[in-house]
Amino acid sequence: MSSATTTGTEAVSRYPRFGIEEEFFLLDPADGRNSPAAPTVLAELPEAVRGRAKSEFLASQVEHATGICESGDEAREQLLEFRTGLAAASERAGVVAAGMGTPFRAQHHPTLTPGDRYADLAHRHASLIDEHQVAAVHVHVGVPDPDAGVRALRSLAAWLPFLKTISGNAPWWCGDDTGFASWRAILLRRWTTGGCPPDVATAEEYSARSRALVGVGGTRDEATVAWDVRLSSRYPTVELRVVDSQLTADDALLAALIARGLVSRALRDPDAVPGYEPELVDAALWHAARFGLSESVATPGGGGMVSIAAAVRQLLEVLDSSDEDLAVIERLLQRVLEEGTGAERQRAAAAGAGWGSLRPYLVDALAAG
Repeated sequence: MSSATTTGTEAVSRYPRFGIEEEFFLLDPADGRNSPAAPTVLAELPEAVRGRAKSEFLASQVEHATGICESGDEAREQLLEFRTGLAAASERAGVVAAGMGTPFRAQHHPTLTPGDRYADLAHRHASLIDEHQVAAVHVHVGVPDPDAGVRALRSLAAWLPFLKTISGNAPWWCGDDTGFASWRAILLRRWTTGGCPPDVATAEEYSARSRALVGVGGTRDEATVAWDVRLSSRYPTVELRVVDSQLTADDALLAALIARGLVSRALRDPDAVPGYEPELVDAALWHAARFGLSESVATPGGGGMVSIAAAVRQLLEVLDSSDEDLAVIERLLQRVLEEGTGAERQRAAAAGAGWGSLRPYLVDALAAG
């Protein structure tokens, strides 16, 4: 994760710097099941991007981390550069690389990447590991100090249901349509920690709540406190984790720029940080994972569930973003409203022929804008 972190808001930019981590599945072209081809694909990557990639928990996954980004254009360029290289490397390796939150056809016993940390996680979680076949986009946004980080975390936490609503991209499990926009979100609810973080006021309180979880259940250290948004245990960033792995670079960029705008507003205007009730956010996250764009969504302010269009208007009013970022956010949100989330686009591509028609769509989407 080191290359996707920032050192906070510095004089070089009015807005906080950020980085994006993307996880990708490697799938068998014949039937869409996991293919443990990560070592081969990593070796096949172009030298220019190989240093930004690594293996992940499953041997059927690779992860890419951008460098520290000052602008949306810079982030998009890095995302597309890696995805283009990954598309070529996976083709040479004879697999399909895909940005999706769950594989099309999950394996019963997936192959894990070797390593003591992963082996310990597997031991702690027993048979849960067999279904921990999930991939995400993580967004790191720099914060100047831990208390500012808590303000940023609280701002993102209040908007978690909306972010899940627009980014659901995990409809499949074992070759079947789950009916959910994000089955990944449901799988993650079974771990010791997850979902909405507690509503805390200071970094000291956040640290105490996090430390108290270490040694409980599957939480081996603070890095395994797996809330949907958290303060990084290693870097001066707040980390958004609610977003499924995304079909296209622009899908991932949209989540990152929204996160940046919400964090920037929290850093510049502490009085504007909304309150939230964790149990309501958690319930609204389930709602978003199930229904995606097809129903209403919860937003900050205590107004209950609102239409997606109303939520978009509310979000655009609170973002502290550059004119360039805001124009990109508006354009990409409009595309989601018109074309659907990744889950809806995957379903449309698979209609009729299943994996046979979904496979070429995933291949085309990987390096698309």
